[in-house]
Amino acid sequence: MNETGSRPISVSSYRRLQFSKEIIEREFFLNKQDSLSIVPKLAKQGNTMPVSFRFSTVLAVRNFIENDLEEFLTNIDTGNYDGHLFLDPNSFQPLTAENISKIFSEITTELGWPKGKSIYSLRHKFAGDSLDNHLDAAKELGFSVNETATVLQMEREMTHRSSGSLDDYISSRKRTMQETDSFKKSLKINELESDKTRLELERQKAIESAEQKDAENQALLLEIEKLKTKLQTQ
Repeated sequence: MNETGSRPISVSSYRRLQFSKEIIEREFFLNKQDSLSIVPKLAKQGNTMPVSFRFSTVLAVRNFIENDLEEFLTNIDTGNYDGHLFLDPNSFQPLTAENISKIFSEITTELGWPKGKSIYSLRHKFAGDSLDNHLDAAKELGFSVNETATVLQMEREMTHRSSGSLDDYISSRKRTMQETDSFKKSLKINELESDKTRLELERQKAIESAEQKDAENQALLLEIEKLKTKLQTQ
């Protein structure tokens, strides 16, 4: 939620197939996209607006699927499992928006966070950070705050209502903002986060490979000992 601005209802509806390796490779490496657009199965008032996942966030989700979810699923009988990303470990049912909010409250209480700090604070932080990035770029370019707010409003309205007549204008403005130091700084931070996630995934894979090799060596040694014993008895 902090990385994408998703609502709890949307988080509860994500499916693991929406983050498949095939989709990730196609969008990031073949189509050269800088984010993965995911349409939640559930959203406020049936909104079908896609949510953008940065590469580092997508890698984190894949890491969760491969190292937590899939192992969990192999050890239980989920019955009519239809691919939800987040499940209740006790009932094996998909987590609801209410479940997610409750879990968040329990965790923040244990951490000693101020009371009343709801899960929506993550969504609000995302919105604030996004707006700050736009405003920083606008100030550097000499645009007015009102103009920036208008562009953001137009973009939001275009997503919901417009037939796309403003696409060129919005795209042009975004391309100009991408040349600012503010945007480049934000992009560099995202790249560093992605590199950190990649390194962690590579480290985990190396550990798993080493553990697998060790298990194979142990099995081979056991077979050798059995063979020695058999030869000695003969």
